[in-house]
Amino acid sequence: MLNNILSKAKVALKNFCHFLSNEFLSALATIVIIAPIAIWIGSWITGPSSYKIYFVGDVKQAGVLDSWHGIKSSIDGEQIDDVRVEMVQVNADPNDAEAVSKRIIGMDDTILVIGHFNSTASSHALNHYMLANPPIPVILPIESNPNLVVRDSSRAYSPLFRLAPTDDLQAEAAANFAEETGAKRIWVIVDTEINPIYTQYVAAQFVKLIQENFDQKHYLVDYCKERAGSLANDCDTVSKWASDNFHARVVLKTNMINPPMIDDVKSLNIDFVFFVGQEENCLLIANELDNYFAYTKTKPTLLVAKSRS
Repeated sequence: MLNNILSKAKVALKNFCHFLSNEFLSALATIVIIAPIAIWIGSWITGPSSYKIYFVGDVKQAGVLDSWHGIKSSIDGEQIDDVRVEMVQVNADPNDAEAVSKRIIGMDDTILVIGHFNSTASSHALNHYMLANPPIPVILPIESNPNLVVRDSSRAYSPLFRLAPTDDLQAEAAANFAEETGAKRIWVIVDTEINPIYTQYVAAQFVKLIQENFDQKHYLVDYCKERAGSLANDCDTVSKWASDNFHARVVLKTNMINPPMIDDVKSLNIDFVFFVGQEENCLLIANELDNYFAYTKTKPTLLVAKSRS
């Protein structure tokens, strides 16, 4: 009797567990398959629950976190058509820029990108933002390279907004300063480690301006010598002007990876050094220059263009 009852109880329990298992799996399948579809349909009808502004930059870079806190505090509580606007911080260095930009353009609630606080990083990311459909507006907070543009003839506009002046102005100011201080023989040092888009452009423009000024001076002097008879008074003026302006020439251009030999630098009689590079490397360069010019009577003037963008 007891064995018979136990046997029937086992069969009943087995049937119940089988039923429960089937019902559970069916419900689970419904949740996994149907729920995402229902959520997608609901969001398509009602729109996103929030709009995202992606703030992208390397938090280790000076000024990035301060900018994040300042902008976030001004955005908090803002809405567009009763949909809240949310700031999202993305920590990314220049090596991450392309992957991050591809991920952001895949988000359907993105309305704006602020970043990447670095000309090199932004050069890798801008094409993805500007050529998305529709293009994603981008604010460049401190990027200064003038070549950060995206040209697409099929688009009527590119929603790209620049807040900082371009590097052309910085190179021009540096060249003018070198001339004003009476520089004659210039050494240009370029830091290509972190932000080469910025440093190489500024250095190249500086060299170009110095050379153009020098060529202009000698062209005018030579022109006057050829026509000294008919332009005597003008040539006196030009000669005086030439003696007061545009003495400078770039006699050496190097990078931090391959420094020149000390004897080579000594032989060039350098009186002005222009360093373009990362802020943290400025002190390093100053110490290195002390070694190069330890035995000279006069030390060269050092001008630094700090790379932060």
